[in-house]
Amino acid sequence: MISHYATSDELSDKARFPNFLRTIPPDKLQARAMVDILEKFGWTCIGVLYTSDAYGIRGSQELLKLADEKEMCVVFSKSVTGSKPTQSEIAELLSKIDEFEIVHVIIIFGGEEMYDILEELECRKPGYRVTLICSDGIHGRKLSEVYLGNMTKGSLRLEQHRSYVPEFQDYFKSLEAASQVSPWYNELKDFIMKSNECVNLTLCSLPQYAMIESTIYHAVYAFAYALDDLIRQRCSSRTTDCSHRLHNISGQDLLPYLFNVQFEGVGGPFEFDANGNAEGAYTIKGLLEENNKIEWQDVGLWDSHRTQKLSMVDAAILWPDGTPQSHCKQECLPGQIAVPLQEKCSWGCQTCYKDAIVVDNACEQCKRTHWPSTNRSACEPIVPASVATYEVIIVVILVLCSTGIALAGLSFAGLCYYRHHSLIKASSRELGTVSIVGTISACLVPLPLLLPPSDHTCAAAEALVSLCFTMTYAPTLLKVNRIHRVFQAGRRSTKCPRLARPKEQIFIASIIVLIQI
Repeated sequence: MISHYATSDELSDKARFPNFLRTIPPDKLQARAMVDILEKFGWTCIGVLYTSDAYGIRGSQELLKLADEKEMCVVFSKSVTGSKPTQSEIAELLSKIDEFEIVHVIIIFGGEEMYDILEELECRKPGYRVTLICSDGIHGRKLSEVYLGNMTKGSLRLEQHRSYVPEFQDYFKSLEAASQVSPWYNELKDFIMKSNECVNLTLCSLPQYAMIESTIYHAVYAFAYALDDLIRQRCSSRTTDCSHRLHNISGQDLLPYLFNVQFEGVGGPFEFDANGNAEGAYTIKGLLEENNKIEWQDVGLWDSHRTQKLSMVDAAILWPDGTPQSHCKQECLPGQIAVPLQEKCSWGCQTCYKDAIVVDNACEQCKRTHWPSTNRSACEPIVPASVATYEVIIVVILVLCSTGIALAGLSFAGLCYYRHHSLIKASSRELGTVSIVGTISACLVPLPLLLPPSDHTCAAAEALVSLCFTMTYAPTLLKVNRIHRVFQAGRRSTKCPRLARPKEQIFIASIIVLIQI
């Protein structure tokens, strides 16, 4: 048997249907065409609705397999049972659409029963926009109506690509002059002439139903070529009468010849594959609005014969407001990486540190002498830049630092002059000297920062910043601790507590400073 109409993938199982061939492509090619469309427009986050019959189940299974190979994320995949979905099924499907708002593209493998879901979606979410990619089971008439068309504008639908035998029209019209014609020919001729208001069939254009499609043509010619090959092999040119060799030819005898036929068909070479399937093509139709009217128009073609199988019109024609976005990963800004979220197929963005770049969706820190580029894709050497000393803020800082150094120097001079005074001795003149040195160091910090950048000036600035705090606050801590221990020990004896003498205090302060270094 050679079918020109049956597309079910189950028929490709040669264990169950060894004698079945077809000249129309199986449904799995539809799934490949859909995945190619998804890949073309960068849609990686999709939903799938399918019917629970062989057509929907097989088609969706092939689609899910191909989507997984292309690393696309199917957020939800739901079936519809029966010819009319129940209210509970519709409610469950709509809850999935509401739950996953990142999905803006939905694949439909089914028939007219899907309209009930779309109508309910339109009622519940007015103004909602979704892009559908429909299999050839959806005829699309309702989708082009206004109440659904506004929601589904820009949707795509696949149809079996129809090719007609170009010479058949002339042949059909020439039969009028023939003496022996099929008894149904006159009835069809009269009907065509009446429908087209023609007085002569040669002046009429044949409707599509009266044309022979390429699938029928290929089926007939496949049998013809197979029989011709069989006869040629069984009847050699030397045999004058081989009719006895052609008796009792069975289907099993003819089957190998059918699988091996190759001939020039309508639109190109024709042959069957190992499963008895033929290559094929799909016309891609888009739901477009033109002159305030929403209708289906041809926007592309998917042909399995071609190297570049998919060809489509520019996206701006399909979506004047921009191509719909349906991605699991949102577009992250420079300096951000994509990270998975708790929701299925959902990703967010995480900001890297300021001195890090993004490499293969990972944060990579730059060296000390480098800084990230503007787009955070590469580390660039830091170009040294000097500070302009004539700016007002720099002058103010220098004046304040000079004043601080002068006051600290004055304090140090007073400390030296009155070093034998009892009050100076009691306040620990040694630790006081360390505090004054720390204060002077703090006032000197801006100076290396104002010099042209170099390894020495940067090291001096870092050292001064660290040391000035330690040399200022460490003596204060030691003084407070010393006073506390002296008064605590004085309650018990007149003996000086341990580590309270000036040299010991200086030794402890030196250790703290060394730790900081």
